Amino acid sequence: MGNVVQIVLAAGGSSRMGQAKQLLKVNGESMVRRVVQAARATANRVVVVTGSSGSEVYHELKDLAGVLFAYNPRWEEGIGRSVAIGVATANIHSTEAYFITLADQPLIETRHLERYLEAYHKSPDRIIATAYPNGPGVPAIFPARLEGELLRLEGRTGAKQLIIKEWDNLSLIDASPITFDVDTPEDYEAVTGHKPE
Repeated sequence: MGNVVQIVLAAGGSSRMGQAKQLLKVNGESMVRRVVQAARATANRVVVVTGSSGSEVYHELKDLAGVLFAYNPRWEEGIGRSVAIGVATANIHSTEAYFITLADQPLIETRHLERYLEAYHKSPDRIIATAYPNGPGVPAIFPARLEGELLRLEGRTGAKQLIIKEWDNLSLIDASPITFDVDTPEDYEAVTGHKPE
């Protein structure tokens, strides 16, 4: 595992879902718990960044060993600040890389995350990111040399701008349809076969 810290972003307000999507059940388990469990199997430490529904997410995960919590009081401003807070919290310990994942991709399992780690260990100075039709994104692993830039992220663009900036030091993984985001009731129904309760 090395000193790769998993950072799970779970701070969003779920405006398109109409309720806290992080807590919706997929196969009997909340989306955020599914993702965090997969992350725990690939890292010694997991940082969960909360914001909207922060106390509910904390109570959902507080029994899991090796999980740190970081609260983003400015979660409405976008994902960039959540990334920065997650990196700052992870950096309490010596960290060689930051593996950023999303709480709303419940199809991701440990074996999928291990593909990213295998690619990272072969090229530890490169970003390992996910290929999407609209450009690269997370899940993604960022080597510690990019820590300063991650800490300065703001707004809604998140780490994508940094991935594009580092294009010459980038390796992409096509993980579709595993990296499907559940953002709307229709997305949830597509994954589970029923509407959110």
